[in-house]
Amino acid sequence: MFTQLTPQKVQHSSGYIVQTGGRYSLQYLEGDTVAEVEADFASVTGIYPDSMTIRVKNDASARPATPQEKSLIMGRIESALKYLGEKYELCAGHS
Repeated sequence: MFTQLTPQKVQHSSGYIVQTGGRYSLQYLEGDTVAEVEADFASVTGIYPDSMTIRVKNDASARPATPQEKSLIMGRIESALKYLGEKYELCAGHS
């Protein structure tokens, strides 16, 4: 179950948050973990799963997501977008 905190930010009952991370990304926040994935916002949001990076809060260095992390986080981002009623598509490559 989600709660909408702002127009571009939702929180799941388990604690994680999905939000826009600026003009060109979506962010997933859980504890000290921040995952970011490139996105093109339009009438249909294009999401680029292969661009996903993960970092620890307050640490500037990021690393690529493992396949397991990418699968879990993308599933949660998609659930949040469905909750918001947003149309999206998963895209290959980077934007």
